[in-house]
Amino acid sequence: MKNKLALLLTLCLSVTALAQMPRTLYVVNGLAETLTKIDLETGQVTNHIVTLGIVPNQVVVKGKLAYVVNSISSNIQKIDLTSDTTLGYIFLGAGKNPWNITLADTQIAYVSNFSANSISKVDLLKDTVLDEFPIGQSPEGLVFYKGKLYVCNTGFNPKDFSYGQGTVAVYAPGLDSVVAVINVGQNPQYIKPDFKGRLQVICTGDYVSNFGKAYIINPISNSVIDSLELGGTPGQFAIGWPGLALTAAGGYSTNGLVYSYSTSTDSVLHNQDNPILVNLGASDIGADKLGSVYVACFNASTVDQIGTDGTPLGSYQVGDGPGSLAIYDPRPNGDASGDMLISLDDIIAQIIYLFKGIPISGSPAYADCNCSGSLTLSDVIYLVNYIFKSGPLPCVF
Repeated sequence: MKNKLALLLTLCLSVTALAQMPRTLYVVNGLAETLTKIDLETGQVTNHIVTLGIVPNQVVVKGKLAYVVNSISSNIQKIDLTSDTTLGYIFLGAGKNPWNITLADTQIAYVSNFSANSISKVDLLKDTVLDEFPIGQSPEGLVFYKGKLYVCNTGFNPKDFSYGQGTVAVYAPGLDSVVAVINVGQNPQYIKPDFKGRLQVICTGDYVSNFGKAYIINPISNSVIDSLELGGTPGQFAIGWPGLALTAAGGYSTNGLVYSYSTSTDSVLHNQDNPILVNLGASDIGADKLGSVYVACFNASTVDQIGTDGTPLGSYQVGDGPGSLAIYDPRPNGDASGDMLISLDDIIAQIIYLFKGIPISGSPAYADCNCSGSLTLSDVIYLVNYIFKSGPLPCVF
């Protein structure tokens, strides 16, 4: 009887813990080699919740799990966010220098190995490496999008510190081969899909004479559509709803720098000539669905919160050398009513918004079920198909 009561109490506590997880920003402290969490509802900062590996480079949040890429440790660290504990490690092999990870689903992920010029395919459930294959020179950012893997090959030559042709390699898992190589600008580091079904690539340049650009790729034709001059040395970036791209651009003397451009109109808003100013050393960007932008400021050991127009909203003191950011949001996409569920109420909320102008709770971004960067009748139809016809889940962005 005592054992049953203890089990019941444990289950109740577990359910309570799950229910109480708020919107949270997770921060990799690169110099401290720890993880920080910031409660975005209360502003409470809890530093050093988990000790990370050597040179942690990236954190990705999927559900209530986080995956951290530890570059020199050459592993992926799996963390339970409900208890802030490490569940295990996936060792990729000595000397790989893993850079970034992208998840194909809840089980399969791909990791770029900067020093090995390769990609590792890993099983996140079994904590094993399934495969490793060559991809290009010094790969960094990558994204799994609509069944294909897109990898930024920087072209960096460690022998003479020069940069060759920057490319994006397109890998088709079903064919187990690279099906296209797209030439882009110098030193392409990061890649993300936008709300128009295209891929945005940030090319940092060589830090000396060739400077930053954003390249836009059509993933259907595997071709470059356009490029935008940013200048400076832009790096990590985020695309906030309904289509504003913001990129961390360093800044190590007087201010940290953030650039921005519209992916809706393909026009530059802030570049090296009129940057958004933050604390020193802007190294990563996160954007939530409520219109806030978070900037990791490496030199200042802060995360700065700004509006999409650059208006300062606050600053959080975190661990030494914050780098990568990831946001946990318990509210599912498609939850237009704000009750944390997806139901008929959400269809009603969408219709009332479209025809009577009554606001969506929090932000209309939560009602954008097809990730188009707008809320239209197509989103209502999408949700009807999901609820009544077992259609696909609302997309995630």
